[in-house]
Amino acid sequence: MVDALRPHTDAIWGALSEAERRRLLRHVQRRWEVLRHRMAPSVATRVSTMRQSGQLAVVTGGVRSARISGGGIDVVLADRTVRFGAVVNCSGPPPDIRRSGHPLIRALLARGVVRPGPLGLGLDTDDNGIIPGTDRRLWLVGPLRRGHA
Repeated sequence: MVDALRPHTDAIWGALSEAERRRLLRHVQRRWEVLRHRMAPSVATRVSTMRQSGQLAVVTGGVRSARISGGGIDVVLADRTVRFGAVVNCSGPPPDIRRSGHPLIRALLARGVVRPGPLGLGLDTDDNGIIPGTDRRLWLVGPLRRGHA
């Protein structure tokens, strides 16, 4: 179903008012982010095989903290503590780019080279992905353009 929407999402988003966009984000942003992403079939097969063999455990829950310890990584979840051999954070970048911990994003924001995009989502660009004020020398593609009208 999400694949059928892909050709239309930019037009739908662009037709919404700012108030409608804010309301949509408030109510369904996380669910939409989960639904719209897909993995390559070869990756899906590998993940399935690893899960079936017990090599990979997918654990949901609110992570409170993680600490490297003697035999792995102790992760404190909302309801328990679990020890893992490795942890993969699949939550993606924060919706509000101003909360990013990435050194390059932080430096570009601090120097005023880039600014948050509409609603704080991603970075501001023109319709072609050009970062304003960069004399067409800095272009942006991918998820950091999210939220652009």
